[in-house]
Amino acid sequence: MITQYEFNKTLSEIMNVDDNHSLDERCTEIYNNRILREFSNEDLKVMIDHRIALDVMMPFAIDILEENIMSEGEHYPGDLLQSTSSVHTEYWQQNSDQKERLKQIIENNIGMLSDILKSISS
Repeated sequence: MITQYEFNKTLSEIMNVDDNHSLDERCTEIYNNRILREFSNEDLKVMIDHRIALDVMMPFAIDILEENIMSEGEHYPGDLLQSTSSVHTEYWQQNSDQKERLKQIIENNIGMLSDILKSISS
């Protein structure tokens, strides 16, 4: 869980790791320079898509999805959900509490998602 104190830190400070030479330019900028409270949905999506700091990013993303399952980055409504749900199985095995939270969010919104599907299918 991210503490209030950590929201004022960058990922490099939280993770206490400066070795980010393998990150692309955008991820490096986010990792080193952006404090968590300034993260956009797109920042979260990018970091999750690159499998960076998932132990920090996933609970943060799930909190956002709890408020709005259709939260979006720069691409389309629901792209944050798509990114979180495509995380590798190993993460979910090690973080069953987060898996259950995400499943509950989806179950709580299944009616709305079904209505969207029906509206675009007709």
